[in-house]
Amino acid sequence: MAAVRGTRPDDRHRRKHHSYDWLVAHIKELAYLKLNYLHLHFSDDEGWRIQSRDGLQPPQSLTKDQVRSLIELAKRHHITVVPEIDMPGHLGWALRSHPEFQLKDADGNVAPNKIDYSIPAARAFLRDLVEEYLPLFPGAYWHMGSDEFLGEAEFAKYPQLDAYAKETLGSSATAKDGIHGLINEFNHLVRSRGRTLRVWNDTFTPDDAFPVDENVVVEWWTDLNTPIPSTTR
Repeated sequence: MAAVRGTRPDDRHRRKHHSYDWLVAHIKELAYLKLNYLHLHFSDDEGWRIQSRDGLQPPQSLTKDQVRSLIELAKRHHITVVPEIDMPGHLGWALRSHPEFQLKDADGNVAPNKIDYSIPAARAFLRDLVEEYLPLFPGAYWHMGSDEFLGEAEFAKYPQLDAYAKETLGSSATAKDGIHGLINEFNHLVRSRGRTLRVWNDTFTPDDAFPVDENVVVEWWTDLNTPIPSTTR
């Protein structure tokens, strides 16, 4: 669940719990190697690896006190900690406790690891998560993931996402544009707390009608899409 800046956590790191002692040793190793960013991916379909006031975490997770200690250690070694709570995809573990927010297609088929952000209470749930953890991380960045939600052809299966995009962004918006609207919504929240939002690049293409805010940091990790021209990002 830890990755150095410039890399994306691979499946082993994203889905396997790393103990407090392992992370202490890793921070010291990063310092020795003169590396100064530590990306902590705390949530995924297989687990919630940080203490939650709603009790989302399994036994294998970090307490908030342990996280505070890790942040202090990283600070002493001049390492920036970038926390990530991935949304609106990769929420399988959290949605086990909130099946009412699981995304359903027009035929009623459930995507158990994706949240239906067209539901107001579901967006409030996501907001509560971010507001719970933001004070724990005093650094400059907050990462909301936003990767691997739906492929281009899949959005048509979810008319509620299209309706939400049109309602919030205008009649010309598509369901895919709604993801960017969600990112911008959380960008406003994060920036109001003095942080800069970071996201993965999955939903961005050169012809996007509704781009994300210019002050969002987009991290490129995959070649699934055509690279964005430098004039766009």
